[in-house]
Amino acid sequence: ERGSRAKAGVDHTWNIDHPSIPADAVAIETNLVAVEASVPGWLAAWSAGAWPRTSSINYEMDAIANQVTVGITNKTFRTRSSSPVHFVMDVVGYYTAAAS
Repeated sequence: ERGSRAKAGVDHTWNIDHPSIPADAVAIETNLVAVEASVPGWLAAWSAGAWPRTSSINYEMDAIANQVTVGITNKTFRTRSSSPVHFVMDVVGYYTAAAS
């Protein structure tokens, strides 16, 4: 849900509903910002399936940004955080599969 804090240890699926991202996109290039963390932690973003056990951004209690390439599947991606945190994801581009 937009505006809600990511819950610790819970996978959340996000839909990319912007028309500038084509249906055949396989990844998005983003600036990911963690804000309003109550304790230090990490946030992971990935395309589908099981959590890959790697973080996309590690944060303290101040806002911090990281450039992240996130795989997407059917214009969706998933997130999980180690502690409650708000995050902002600014999409700056996308990738499509290479032509064969």
